[in-house]
Amino acid sequence: NKAFYAARIQEAYIENGVEEIISEAFLGSHIKKITIPESVTKIEDGSVITSCVYLEEVVVSPENKNYSSLGAYILTKDGKTIIAGNIFKPIPQSVSEIGTKAFIWNRDIVEVVIPENITKIGESAFYGCTKLKQVVIDGAGTIGDSAFSSCDSLTSIFFSKNIDKISDYSILYSCNIAAITLPDNVTLGADSFYTSIWKTIYYPEGLDLSAIEDTKRRSYIQSKIEYDGNFPYVKQVQPIDITEHYSVGDKVFEKKRCEYDGDGS
Repeated sequence: NKAFYAARIQEAYIENGVEEIISEAFLGSHIKKITIPESVTKIEDGSVITSCVYLEEVVVSPENKNYSSLGAYILTKDGKTIIAGNIFKPIPQSVSEIGTKAFIWNRDIVEVVIPENITKIGESAFYGCTKLKQVVIDGAGTIGDSAFSSCDSLTSIFFSKNIDKISDYSILYSCNIAAITLPDNVTLGADSFYTSIWKTIYYPEGLDLSAIEDTKRRSYIQSKIEYDGNFPYVKQVQPIDITEHYSVGDKVFEKKRCEYDGDGS
């Protein structure tokens, strides 16, 4: 692997006869064009061209039985799923899925917008994108396991009403997010937002939380949700009984100055 790591080459022409391109083959290189022959039967994952920010074109031989290409993206043969590519280039409108590990370990992505034509984000698609700070998901009916896990710099993620399912560990250890607002009718996994220091998850009335253990519901706050276009926002937080969520320790308010709003009773 890392055959052309950080190489300052402009173009790579892979000769016919090569059958596999392994992980991180062109990691961080300055390459602008890659030509892939019909003989390639396996591209290990999206890390083959991770952080190739100068990549402008991938050309896959029309005779290749497994892959195709469009612009700066390697696609499945039917052209519907991204295998790998330069995320800094617009995602083609003809694409409907971001494949497994498509942008794994990309250290250059800071912000990503998932367009409405995307109906699925695959497992570990953006895993380990450590500089990623903001994600806006307008499409993506399903978000796969660990799709945004270990994105250490992630501070905000916005889900649209087009989201149908958020799988387990989709946002694992992305611990800088202060809050998330969930849309109506989304299906959650038992550990969709698994982390030891999660903050607040606002959810609309009627959302099914049955998959989530009682001890993990402390971060979930029922709220009145409204929409700005496709995206939900919190209009009003519903009153909660804190005794249902937390225990109050002995003398916790002793000798504390407490302000009140009322008639003084």
